[in-house]
Amino acid sequence: MEDYIFKYKQRRIWFNLILGLVWLVFGILSLSFNDNDFLPGWQLIFGLVYIGLYIYQKKYQYIELKNNQLKSYYHFGKTINLAEVNRVKLFAGEYTMFTNTKKLTVALDGMEFESKVKFKSLMDEIQESIILEQTKV
Repeated sequence: MEDYIFKYKQRRIWFNLILGLVWLVFGILSLSFNDNDFLPGWQLIFGLVYIGLYIYQKKYQYIELKNNQLKSYYHFGKTINLAEVNRVKLFAGEYTMFTNTKKLTVALDGMEFESKVKFKSLMDEIQESIILEQTKV
């Protein structure tokens, strides 16, 4: 299998940037008008978190297929070796891959359309290889 990067929907990435900028503006306005909040500048923190999320998702995207390993960057990463996958389950738009020791769940709703099509074909290939392996035994 060739290396491939499964991308987030661009709308999702840009939404995080816009939300971060809005929170930053609210934070600056809150500090400039000197509101007596319990935690002054909490909007700035939210803004920085969302902008950080935008940068992280823009740089790492959703999932990377490299050297027959699938690495999910969602929630700071999880890697699974595709050769060790012994079961694939599809439920409610999420693929879950199982090995003897690991489990990786991938939701398709946040994926770009081309990446979603490629990911589904990859899952079909894996399921076919699992079936062939089980029939050999």
